[in-house]
Amino acid sequence: MSTAATLYLALSIPQSVVPAWAIWIIAFVGGVLAGALWGAIPGILKATLNINEVIACIMTNWISANIVTWIFENSPLRNSSEASGGKIGYIKKTIDNGVATPKLGLDKLLPGSQVNAGIIIAIIIAIAVYIVMTKTTFGYQLKACGSNRFAAKYAGIAAGRNIVLSMAIAGGLSGAAAALYYLSGNTEFFWSTYQSLPAVGFNGIPVALLA
Repeated sequence: MSTAATLYLALSIPQSVVPAWAIWIIAFVGGVLAGALWGAIPGILKATLNINEVIACIMTNWISANIVTWIFENSPLRNSSEASGGKIGYIKKTIDNGVATPKLGLDKLLPGSQVNAGIIIAIIIAIAVYIVMTKTTFGYQLKACGSNRFAAKYAGIAAGRNIVLSMAIAGGLSGAAAALYYLSGNTEFFWSTYQSLPAVGFNGIPVALLA
């Protein structure tokens, strides 16, 4: 969902109206918000109906994958390429629209790589999450609800609200990753191969667990 929002904003807003740097910010924020809104859905189901969030996330993954495929199927943003003997749909790269994450000289520091300022943003986000989770009352409430929602509720913490917020934050962080990935301008988005989409998120799970 973040990918769809990010690419539509980045590729649809005319630079004659909005400068490229502002489009980048709009597309990034739009991607984060799209991820947060979609991530909040399993949180609401968990908080209100006690539906397992893992199952709800897996189900909404497939719903979102098919929604994105439907959105891009007849999109004017679609590009096409011949591959494997058949036509496979792509969405244009953001660099085609002049909206790509600046490299800030990092590509010269690490020659042969595709590194850009997105890694700096990712580090800033990681530090911000660490500060929130370890140094704030809100972070303490989130951890308390994660450890035992019933004990947290007994202690006066709004467990339901914090469950929804935690899932929304998780969705927003995932949305930020998707936005940075496609705003790099290096990668075309396959609109027709939605089967590969969930693997991106699931591959992120073991990476997070290892970290």
